[in-house]
Amino acid sequence: MIVFPPLSFEYLDNLEKLDLSNNQLTSIGPGVLRGLSRLRQLYLQNNRLTEYKGLFFVDGLQLIPSKSLPVRLSIQVLQLSNNNISQIDPDALAPLYSLVVLILEGNNLQHLKFKTFISLHTTATHIQLSGNPWSCDCDLHRVFSKILHVRHLHIDDYRNVTCQSPPQLTGASLVWVDSQLCIAETATVLVITVTVVVTVVAAVVMAERNRKRNHGKNWDTESQTQTQSPPS
Repeated sequence: MIVFPPLSFEYLDNLEKLDLSNNQLTSIGPGVLRGLSRLRQLYLQNNRLTEYKGLFFVDGLQLIPSKSLPVRLSIQVLQLSNNNISQIDPDALAPLYSLVVLILEGNNLQHLKFKTFISLHTTATHIQLSGNPWSCDCDLHRVFSKILHVRHLHIDDYRNVTCQSPPQLTGASLVWVDSQLCIAETATVLVITVTVVVTVVAAVVMAERNRKRNHGKNWDTESQTQTQSPPS
């Protein structure tokens, strides 16, 4: 299966579970899911989807317009594991007000944006993100840290999230490295900050010394001039 034609499920308005997993699905055209207002579970794992920008996406960078979906969706389970998803649009999850489980493991995600998940206005959402080639840097550390501190968001497999890059962290668990990940960057920033402050202070001190020295020279010159001047 390569492409789903529009209105494929037009008369299935009572459908609550849709399993499209294990296909060669590369495209979901506009209007495909229109009318599925009672849909609760959607399974799309093991396909060839590569980008997440609306709620649904297609091969490459071609976007399926969000107008093909209801404004608010009742989907509770969204299974997207083992695709090639490398990007998630910051507003992609916003319509999922009832989402309980989001499975994104086994994709091609290297980075995340906190805004993507904070847009989920749910009571509780459980997320799975392991099996992706994470690029472990300070930005990723901050995103995961923020997500973990959001009360209604739960990364169930956080202890299984591992780094693929940089090379020195390949295979390392993010749980193990995240507390130390930004030490070098923080130290560098502190060194730069201290260096700048010291340079500025030194410049101010030197300027003040030069000002006083010049003022003293001017005073001495004026005094000598007055001393050497003959009485009138």
